[in-house]
Amino acid sequence: MESNLDNNSPSTPAEDSGEGAPAGPNTRHRRRARRAQRLLDAQIKDAFLTFLAQGQAKDLPDIRSVNLREIHPTLNGGRKQCENWLGTVNEALFVAGLRNLIDKNVRRPLILSQEGDVWARMSRMVKSWLERSLGPHIRQRILDANPETELIYADSYMAAAMRCLVNESVD
Repeated sequence: MESNLDNNSPSTPAEDSGEGAPAGPNTRHRRRARRAQRLLDAQIKDAFLTFLAQGQAKDLPDIRSVNLREIHPTLNGGRKQCENWLGTVNEALFVAGLRNLIDKNVRRPLILSQEGDVWARMSRMVKSWLERSLGPHIRQRILDANPETELIYADSYMAAAMRCLVNESVD
C-alpha cells in the first residue's frame, strides 16, 4: 500500500483536525511529518538569518569599550603620508576589533536585526573617525567624487576615500 506522503496528496480538513474517523497510522504519520517539517523550516530560517547577520557584525566589541584615538596629523595628501595613514587606520581598527567595518568585501549584516543595529552604530562611529583623520581638501574631494552615494557607513566611506587617495597620490 502506498502512503499519501509518497504521492504528495493533500490531507483533508477532517484528517488535519482529527475530526471524523479515528486517526489511522497514515494520518498520524502525516501530522508528525508536517510538524517535523515546520520545525525544520524554522531551524533553517534561524540558521539562514544568523548566517546573514554575521560578516562585518561578527565579534564586534561593546561600543562603550572602543577608544579610537585621533590620527595626527590629518591626512592632506602625498604618497608617503597616504601609506602611513592607511597603515595607522588598519592597525588601530585591528587592535579595536573593528577592521572588518572598512572592508567592502565582507558582507554587511541585515540592518533590521539586533546585530545590524549594533553594526550600524559602530560603522557610523568608525566612518566619523575616518572623516576626522582626513584634511578638509581630501574630505571635499571625497564628497565631490561621490555626489550620488550615501557615504554613511565606514566601508563605503573607506572605499570612496581610497579611490580619491589613489588619484591624489598620482597627481
